Formats: sequence, C-alpha cells, structure tokens
Amino acid sequence: MSPRPAIEPFTPRSASELLEKGADYAALFEYWQRLRGDDALPDWRRFDPIQMPRHLSRLWAIEVHEPFRLRYRVVGTHISASYGRDPTGRWVDDVWPHFGQEQGGRYREAILRAEPAFRRGKPRMMVQREWGMIENLLLPFRFEGLFGLVLGYSHLYDADGQQIY
Repeated sequence: MSPRPAIEPFTPRSASELLEKGADYAALFEYWQRLRGDDALPDWRRFDPIQMPRHLSRLWAIEVHEPFRLRYRVVGTHISASYGRDPTGRWVDDVWPHFGQEQGGRYREAILRAEPAFRRGKPRMMVQREWGMIENLLLPFRFEGLFGLVLGYSHLYDADGQQIY
C-alpha cells in the first residue's frame, strides 16, 4: 500500500466532504452536527460516547484552558496504546514537552471559529519511528468553566501507508 497523500488542514462542511477525502469520520461528524443544532458549539454534557461505539478506541478529548494550556480529559485505548501510556488527566505539555502553542493553536482556533477541522500529515507528537502519517478530525464543544473542549478522532499510518490504528 502506498502512503496516503497529506491533506492541508481544512474545515469540513459536510460528512460527504470527509468521505471524498477517504476519511472514516462521517458518522461522528453527523452526530456532532446533530448535537450542535442551531448553537455555535454543542455542549459537551450532551455528548454520549455510547452513540459512537466503534469510534471509542480512537477518540480523545482535550480541555482548552485560559491562560492557554491543554489537558487530556479522556483518551481511547488505541491512542493510549500507541503512546505507550494513558495520558488521561495530564497536561499535554507534560506528556509532550516539545508541544508548544504553535501546535496547540489548532484546538483554540477550532473553538474560536466554532468549526471542525481535519488534517492528514506528519505526526507532530512522534512516539514511534514507524509513524508515517496521522489524520484527525477536531470537533469543538462548549465546556462549562473552561475556554472549551475539543474532541478528536484519529487514524495513524506507518511509513508504508498501513493503518496502525
């Protein structure tokens, strides 16, 4: 299998737009849109992970605090296994000391713009050398007492384009 081509970050407007990119995110995107309704951002308390059972192992949620700092709220089993540890409850910059505001700005932007974001490219948090490409969908939520929360769903591929998770 050949490596998947990189996709610059973009704002998906529909599930079909994600399907055109070959992304397995349509059901999650549509669920987020239903939760959002007429609101700018859906409320995190309305998110029910049981509605997305096949996505659970690849889901992760990051709290966005002000002043700007990110913390893992929950991390799925495939994601934790690929990291070699479960970062749930830890600050992102404690888990990844090289991870700065430049990389984390995507999360803040998703909340400020009240729009999802998708990208496929080189991983910014390298744990294993065989990681070749990551793709993820970011879905912003309101979260009482915080700047916001971003739910992510990811797929990771090796250098040959084979899916790791």
